[in-house]
Amino acid sequence: MIKLEKIRDLDVEADSPRPVHLSAASGLVCHEAAMYVITDDDLHLGVFPVRSSGPGGLIRLFDGVLPQSHDERKKQKPDLEALTLIPPQ
Repeated sequence: MIKLEKIRDLDVEADSPRPVHLSAASGLVCHEAAMYVITDDDLHLGVFPVRSSGPGGLIRLFDGVLPQSHDERKKQKPDLEALTLIPPQ
């Protein structure tokens, strides 16, 4: 059995261009002092501090604006399902 442990909420800074949390995380990479979370319903990468419960930030990955309607958003959003760290050579 896998034991799950909640690390933190995926809340982002309130002045961000989206809701104040990530609602559909599809992939997670921990690297140094940050957790990077790929969303499955947006155009951004979430970045969260490991040693703090403060809000995370967003890095835009794709241009454009997604509609608010769930059905229309689902048709237009990128469908990312994984995130991988590739170390430098």
